[in-house]
Amino acid sequence: MGITVHTIVGNHTAYYKNTNKVNAVDLLLREYDNVYVYDAASEVTIGGLDILFIPWINKENEESTFKFIQNSNCHCAMGHLELQGFRVNKQIVMDHGHASELYSKFTKVFSGHYHTRSDDRRIYYLGNPYEMFWTDVGDRRGFTIFDTETLEHFPVDNPYNLFHVLYYNDDDPALLNSSIYENKIVKVVVRNKTDPKKFEKYIDKLYSSNVYELKIVENFQIQESETFEIEESEDTFSILDRYIEESETELDKSIIQNLIREIYQEACEMV
Repeated sequence: MGITVHTIVGNHTAYYKNTNKVNAVDLLLREYDNVYVYDAASEVTIGGLDILFIPWINKENEESTFKFIQNSNCHCAMGHLELQGFRVNKQIVMDHGHASELYSKFTKVFSGHYHTRSDDRRIYYLGNPYEMFWTDVGDRRGFTIFDTETLEHFPVDNPYNLFHVLYYNDDDPALLNSSIYENKIVKVVVRNKTDPKKFEKYIDKLYSSNVYELKIVENFQIQESETFEIEESEDTFSILDRYIEESETELDKSIIQNLIREIYQEACEMV
């Protein structure tokens, strides 16, 4: 029994921003008879269930896609959607894009595009199957199994992690089981280093485990204001947002915060 693959065009597989017609999945997989590629909204029956497939929405197909959604009688939709109010990753909630109310007629909506799992109990962003950037550290990844008869679904977690963050402290030199970091990308954040030899031994042990890549971050702190204190529970975005909020400037702080978030996100995707 052969396997049939249904795939829709996303923003990264479309070559142009204003059309889905030229896309990587079609160019690379068109020779396979069991692979179906959808570059426009289409109703497809799988396992006896009619599903509306919604590829990346752009200027060329926006009007026709919304009409297709309005006229569809499908209970489920699956797409590559950019909706407001859902998490892009652990730190960022999307503040632009289409409104989720456009899909209120569907019982279940499943989407790719955002890298982390997020849902409102009707619309489900399934997330990536694996880690890609430093912002993914500690974020559950995997795939989802969907039952076309009951509409039940559940995630299956990927047991493997590529990125790891270690915190080094001379006052608490925990014994390091370095073997688990073989072929991993590791970042060591130095919180306290008073004995260079001890630190070198720690780093040498990591290198001896054949890590794929090792980054060392020292003296990570905002030094402009001595009164600014970083709380242990705060993530990077919370720290940056609060620092900007407490700074003395007449500029629009929300614009600065959004700009810093975008720059930080781009930086994370480049390392």
